[in-house]
Amino acid sequence: MIQPPTGKRSTLSISILLWAVFTLVVILIPALLFRNLLMELVVSLKSARENRQEERAGEMLARLDQAIDPIGIIRRGLVAFTRRSERFLKGRQIDNSFAQQITRDFQKKFPHTTLLRWYGSDGRFITVGEPPQQGVRSWQFLFDVLTDRPGISPIANSMADNMIHSLMGDLISVDLLKRVHREPIKILFNGRPYLLALVRFHGSEKPVPLLGSMLAFIPLDRARPGWELDHAVRQLQRSTRGIDVQFGGVWQSTQIGTGTDRLDPAFLNGLWQRLASGTTRFVDDRHLFLFRLWQKDPDLMIVTGIERPHSWATLAENTTESILRGLPFLVCWLALIALSRSFGLLYFASDLRSKFLLGTALLAGMPLAALVITGFSHLSALSETQIMEAERHLESILDEFEQAAAEEKAKVEREQRDFLQTLSNASVYTSSDVASMTKFCREQKERFGLESMIFVRKDALPVLFGISKSLVHSNVELYLVNSRLHKYGFSFRHPYSRQIISPDMKIFLDQFANQEITMMGHMQKTSFGTDAFLMYQALALNKEQKAVAYLFSRFGFSAFQKKQIQTARKKLLDTGLVRPDSFSVRMFDFHRSRQFESPHPLPFLKPALNLVEVVGKRMRITKSINGEDYVILARPIKTLDNAVAAIAFPVSMFGGAYILTVYVLMLLSILAIAGAFLAYALLPRFLLQPLLEVGKALTMVDQGDYTVSAPVLSPDEIGVLAGSFNLMLEGLRQKERMSIFLRDDLVKEVSQINPQTATVSHQRVVISFSGLRRFSDLERSLPAEEAMAIMNEFISLCVRCVQEHGGEVDKFIGDTVMSVFRGVDNGAAASCAAAAFALQHAFGEWMDGRRNRGLPTVRFGVGIAVGDVLAGRIGSFRKRLDFTIIGDAVNLAARLEKLAGSGERPPILAISEVCETLGANIRRIPTKISEVRGRRGEITVFGLSESEDNV
Repeated sequence: MIQPPTGKRSTLSISILLWAVFTLVVILIPALLFRNLLMELVVSLKSARENRQEERAGEMLARLDQAIDPIGIIRRGLVAFTRRSERFLKGRQIDNSFAQQITRDFQKKFPHTTLLRWYGSDGRFITVGEPPQQGVRSWQFLFDVLTDRPGISPIANSMADNMIHSLMGDLISVDLLKRVHREPIKILFNGRPYLLALVRFHGSEKPVPLLGSMLAFIPLDRARPGWELDHAVRQLQRSTRGIDVQFGGVWQSTQIGTGTDRLDPAFLNGLWQRLASGTTRFVDDRHLFLFRLWQKDPDLMIVTGIERPHSWATLAENTTESILRGLPFLVCWLALIALSRSFGLLYFASDLRSKFLLGTALLAGMPLAALVITGFSHLSALSETQIMEAERHLESILDEFEQAAAEEKAKVEREQRDFLQTLSNASVYTSSDVASMTKFCREQKERFGLESMIFVRKDALPVLFGISKSLVHSNVELYLVNSRLHKYGFSFRHPYSRQIISPDMKIFLDQFANQEITMMGHMQKTSFGTDAFLMYQALALNKEQKAVAYLFSRFGFSAFQKKQIQTARKKLLDTGLVRPDSFSVRMFDFHRSRQFESPHPLPFLKPALNLVEVVGKRMRITKSINGEDYVILARPIKTLDNAVAAIAFPVSMFGGAYILTVYVLMLLSILAIAGAFLAYALLPRFLLQPLLEVGKALTMVDQGDYTVSAPVLSPDEIGVLAGSFNLMLEGLRQKERMSIFLRDDLVKEVSQINPQTATVSHQRVVISFSGLRRFSDLERSLPAEEAMAIMNEFISLCVRCVQEHGGEVDKFIGDTVMSVFRGVDNGAAASCAAAAFALQHAFGEWMDGRRNRGLPTVRFGVGIAVGDVLAGRIGSFRKRLDFTIIGDAVNLAARLEKLAGSGERPPILAISEVCETLGANIRRIPTKISEVRGRRGEITVFGLSESEDNV
């Protein structure tokens, strides 16, 4: 049989084994799990922050791409110039003098080669300097045509048209130039690129008066190389003031870089080398840089840098990771401290309530902490998933919009084919047929922007509808129709086709007509010069698959696309998937002039549309607006040329799992906290409260209260402890009942000495006896209870006065109290005299009260002596012991007490040795007492009283 381990070494081994198992299971394994959870959380948060930084850097890069726009820069400069000029005019109309002054101001900000033409408030041409070479009338007619002034004659139209063709070429139309009302237009002027702008100056009164107008032809080819990049960098730096964002760029051909302080030429060239190797991202200790080629010039690389977290934040992050990696070692070190504490090497002072609280916190805190860490890590992952889910949902909405737009185009193609089939089946056209054709063309024009239509049957005359107003477009259109008809064997030749077309245009049209781009039965976008339209061609075939009829339709590109967008947008809004203000579509024409934009979009949708319009790429942006996070998705519309769309949704709308996780975590956390509080409330009640009650009772007993008792709440070990305490307390109460018969000073002395070895000691003390005069006579005349009450009251006054002045009550002898004042050299005599005076005052007030109530009164006397005495025990060790003081001074004080207060003697008497140590504030009253019974030799006795000042 194996014997259990015994001895100190076996006990130590078992303790070490138990602590090792406890450390492994309770501390080390949870610490490893906590570390892994925290590391996942840190990595997740770090990844989310880097994704947000990269997304913001991409947005800044798109803003830089957008800002490098010469036309946009000139447009903003014209706006500032207009406001400055209006302030200068102060409501006065422009004349020759004002035009000259404003021209000089204009030349300070714009190239000197800019061509300016001034017009008054009535539209009249104003000559500034030398008259223009083309003549005043031509410039006047051009302004009249561009501004659609009423009453323009055909001659004015012709002269304006000739001037446009002579200065800007055959491809420039009046309709195009009329768009200068909305924004500047890029044109070729005398074979060189210019920006044409119409500036109107207004006053501030209401209604707002027109002060004058200005036509400006601003050259685009004589600006300083790279000025637009410098301007864009300065502009963006001002708009992002207070935020550490870096903007810049570098040209490959010249290796000349422009940028902010951080982007010096050497750094930009280094980024160019990285871009050449296929890298578009660079991270250093302070910034995250994104760089790519500019959309409009592959020779220019643009760069944007976003500030990374500050160094202290990075240091804190690295420190946190280091702590997490070393967490198991830290926990093991703490476990070793706890292990050493178990062997008595370390002690932690704490009360039971704190220990219970600590235990409850450990029991509930560890799973709660694990829950919180896991929850945060899961929420961080869900946050990214939530944004991706929102992005997918928004992408699906844009796909539906694109599909609706494509269906609108297919609908037009289907109606055109049906119309062609209807026309080709009719052998003879009646008046009703012509009316239906006209109605169809009118509907197509109103609904889809139909500009012209030509129907031709083989070997028959054509039917023409809605020929375009532009002669150039008609020539081009008919030339294309004739080329197509000739290819398919039609004999029709329209007389317009014999009109002269420029050789360059004819070469281009012949190449275009021979290409298969213009597929039959499908609408095809076509651009000629400065305009664009949608061309539809279809053939009607017989049973032998021979062409019997031909249909040509031309739709205005801008009008048709605008109708597509409006119809598709309405269909999308009718589904209820998106709010009207959170979905915006913008369409711009061939010349980047805005033709349509959704009304009243959210404020942050327009910047997104601007970025995508310039960059031409899909962008996802997250923004926080009024405390709510939004996901913005903006991109070009695939089925629509020159159109972009942006849609925004709150992230919370896609956060089903996220919100559910938050609620579950909150619920579990509340339950865990409630469980911890419940455990903290119940465990002390059943375990700690009985112990605390015993401790409270012990504290009260220590303070001298023996009336308390510990409640016995349960029959367990704590209940047994409370019962044993109550038994002990009963014994203490019995001793307390006897303590009133013991002297406190003797109790203290006895507790400090061993009665078996105690000896008599010699001491020099001041002795005081205080007693009543003729109390025996009063005792005989009063009931015993009343006489005893008088004696007890007097003794109480004596005890109080003696103890207040540092004396010790030695014993009670009938109605007399014996007191001892130790420390003769330290003013014991003065303390004794002060106690006597205090007794005299208290006794006088007591007697005055009795006298006022008609009760009998008594007198008292105090005798004080000083001398050497013997202090020691008397009695038997087996029966009873008592400590007392004996000596001549004791007897002398007792004799003086009997003499004091009798007859005419003062109530307080003291021998001369006592009076020698008293201060001057005590009066000494001579007496005739020179001897005392029981004492040999003469003595000098004085009566003591307080001086009048003290009284």
